Amino acid sequence: MKYKIFYQENNKIKIKTINNTNTKQFPSNIIKIEEVKNLKDYTNITFSSYKDVIDIFKELTIILDTNLSLSQGIDILLKGNQNNKIHQVLLTIHNALQNAQPIYLALKKHQNYIGDLPILFFQLGEQNADMKGTISALSKILIENQNSRKQFFDALSYPIFLTITLFLSVVIIFNFVIPQLLSSFRNIPRHQ
Repeated sequence: MKYKIFYQENNKIKIKTINNTNTKQFPSNIIKIEEVKNLKDYTNITFSSYKDVIDIFKELTIILDTNLSLSQGIDILLKGNQNNKIHQVLLTIHNALQNAQPIYLALKKHQNYIGDLPILFFQLGEQNADMKGTISALSKILIENQNSRKQFFDALSYPIFLTITLFLSVVIIFNFVIPQLLSSFRNIPRHQ
């Protein structure tokens, strides 16, 4: 990732672009840091099946409720999962656990697929040392989020249907009905 850093040097505001988060490259007197997005970041969005993400965290919650460790739960899910993208997410978590790295940082590369919530919850879980409770809460929130989305789209479906119907009606009236009426009126003999 690229970052644009605004900093002050010799009483002037300067801008520096850095390719990674290595803090040794950061100048002193930083005013603001912005993530630089390029066109690829906007066009390379992966639309996930939100249900797959929810299901994997539900399964992980069930496994953790049996008092297995997070590492054991991830191993079980890795063996039983057929979805390639979910497998990559689980493998990332597994590798982070094996290398004693923060899971939330490792998951950032899957942010387009899993969303922001799992990353934030893993960060909270690692800070509070309660991964079981955090993953359980994450699972519940993801389910509620999915239900809210479904209700939102259900509520919008009828107005969208009416709008499309209205548009089609106007197009049909102006392109077919009115020209037919005009031609009919032109063919009526005039009385003098």
